[in-house]
Amino acid sequence: FILMSQDSLFGGAVTDTKGRFELREVPAGDYTYEISMLGFQPVKQALKVDGNVSLGSILLKEDAQHLDEVVVDADRRNLVTQGAGLTTFRLSEQASRTNSVYEAFREIPKLVVDETQRKITLADGSSPLILINGINRPGYVNSLRPEDIESVEVVENPSARYRGSQSVTAVLNIKLKPKREQKYVNGNVYTKQHVEGVFGVSGFAVETGNSKSSLYLNAQHFYFHNDDGTQLEEQTSGNLYRRTEGDRRYKAQMFYASLGGDWIMNNKNYAAFGATLTTNPQKIYRQGTGIASEGESVISYPLTLNQYIFNSYLTGDVSLFYRHTFSEDSHLDATGAFGIYSSGASGDRTETSDIYSYASLTNLDNLIKQGRLELNYDMAAADKVAFDFGANTYYSHTNIQDKILSDPAFIYKEWTEYLYASIRNKNAQKLSYMFSLGLDLVFSDADGKKNHYVNFVPSASLNYKLNDKAAFDLSYTRQRTSPYASQLNPRNTSVDSLRVRVGNPYLRPYIDNVLTLNFTWNHRSLYLAPFFTYDYITNQIEETGYRTGDIYTYTYGNISKKHQLMTGFSGRVNLSKYGNFNLQAGFKKDIQDNLPFSGNAFYVNANLYAYYKNWTLSAYLYYTSATYTSISKITSTPESEFTLGYRLPKNWQIQAGLRYFAAKDNHYATRTVGDGYVSYSKAKMTDRFLMPMIGFTFYFQNKAPYKWRQKPSLPSGGGEGGRITIGE
Repeated sequence: FILMSQDSLFGGAVTDTKGRFELREVPAGDYTYEISMLGFQPVKQALKVDGNVSLGSILLKEDAQHLDEVVVDADRRNLVTQGAGLTTFRLSEQASRTNSVYEAFREIPKLVVDETQRKITLADGSSPLILINGINRPGYVNSLRPEDIESVEVVENPSARYRGSQSVTAVLNIKLKPKREQKYVNGNVYTKQHVEGVFGVSGFAVETGNSKSSLYLNAQHFYFHNDDGTQLEEQTSGNLYRRTEGDRRYKAQMFYASLGGDWIMNNKNYAAFGATLTTNPQKIYRQGTGIASEGESVISYPLTLNQYIFNSYLTGDVSLFYRHTFSEDSHLDATGAFGIYSSGASGDRTETSDIYSYASLTNLDNLIKQGRLELNYDMAAADKVAFDFGANTYYSHTNIQDKILSDPAFIYKEWTEYLYASIRNKNAQKLSYMFSLGLDLVFSDADGKKNHYVNFVPSASLNYKLNDKAAFDLSYTRQRTSPYASQLNPRNTSVDSLRVRVGNPYLRPYIDNVLTLNFTWNHRSLYLAPFFTYDYITNQIEETGYRTGDIYTYTYGNISKKHQLMTGFSGRVNLSKYGNFNLQAGFKKDIQDNLPFSGNAFYVNANLYAYYKNWTLSAYLYYTSATYTSISKITSTPESEFTLGYRLPKNWQIQAGLRYFAAKDNHYATRTVGDGYVSYSKAKMTDRFLMPMIGFTFYFQNKAPYKWRQKPSLPSGGGEGGRITIGE
């Protein structure tokens, strides 16, 4: 079955053994369909879609002519559809046969994928909330088989439902095909290692289940071992000048594990659970020599520096989800979650010269306990309009203890009540919309300093389709972001002799007002989406500081206002049956009073994914020229990797490549300008250039027929069309 819109392919399907099939998400409009089968005469008819359409039973007449074998392989990458605030992409047949979701998602032009570290972000660096059929299932994406994916929705303007305690700015909703009816087991094992053992990542994922329930487990280990480099520090504070340069060694590990599953109790009730555990200890060793001078003196004195830093991080989350279905278009969702986050920072630093001597120890413990309860009810009216109503309750308790000082622990408590409602239209032909409004009530207590805030959180999107190739999307959102506990903590957390770092317990949340205009053009092998964004930020939390004598105090404040402009585009060129090339590029400007830097920055994210027979080639480069605070400019070199893969029989794949090929001088630098204080720090990672990597992936599965386990649901508005059904 092939469905055509004007002269373009809209979609297609293959019937089951009884000649039945169902094609979903077809926008209302005029189409032409063609039904064909080898040995029979094809049927071609006009079709008007307005809601659900049943074609009934169609009898094909035998064709007496002898036909050679014909293979039709429609490229689903070209089937890009739009709704209010979201874009829906499909995977090609080649991407569906890859060994991991991260490899397959290189086809989606709005995503930035680091396949080695298994990270998915957007072009602005933000991490989207990943949903599976509209449900948050932590860690499940690692267990997914690309061939199970029906479509991928990139929601760049989520409704108010997601803008409460989670402060979600983007959603990635992965819609799945039917699950298998019989018991199934599938999974993968992978590793990618630097040949000299400096850097590596390994992991596994496995899922088992049937048409009623499933269980998945996955784990990943990532490390940097003896990652060597150099570090330069230069500071002027009041009458003192200091410059050091020397060796820097970095060691880090990250272990991540997730366990989850779901259960279809009956046609009305569905439940899912997820649990994650992450630990990430890091160590930094520094040794350096340099000079120190005082005042107008031209005499410089030798200076030696030794520093050891140990940072630990451990987090655990447990979540439960329940859905009750009243009807096909009416559901009640409930989510309960609890998390514990523990981090620590310890170490020592000594500086010795003829001008001064300095020694410092630090040992901080940070414990955060968080809990939340979310309720959401959705319904549709006459298959034209859909509604969401909900309420969230969120509580957080933070305890920061300095084990060196005898000061009492810093306690921060936050209680949030959040109410919201949203509306969106369904089966839109030209204009689709989503409007939502949230009411945010925040009560906080920072070391006895109590405060409360009331905010309105509106979100709206309008999408107008000029034709089947082009569309405009206009969106607006307002979002509240609370300060972090580390920004509120008034205790000193620095071991620097010339700089003290303290938080500000009087900080208030800041508000983003974001207006975005998108244009999307998609025709055959070319996808292009330019955009313009304006962000007006009030009570912006920014770094600030002041000097007392020769000591600079580094803290935070609510800057009155800030403007941010961004323009750019996302694009993709499909290289026929050989792969695709994606490019994201943009320019951003920060406009703020007394900003000591230009505020200008640009970014480029380029990704090539190509394949030929059993060979695959992937290469990416992610680069941002600068990021800014009110007193600092931060620059770094690109992230980049080149990988050549070969698929072996029995679901094995071997890989070889180079990581960090784009910049020989791989570094991270910060320049800070304050009240009589200037500093420059540059950490250069000498090991991170042309790092040869080798790896393998093994994928396993058993074969079982398919059956619907759960119908996909939309997280946000617009673009859901009627259904076409053949057969009884």
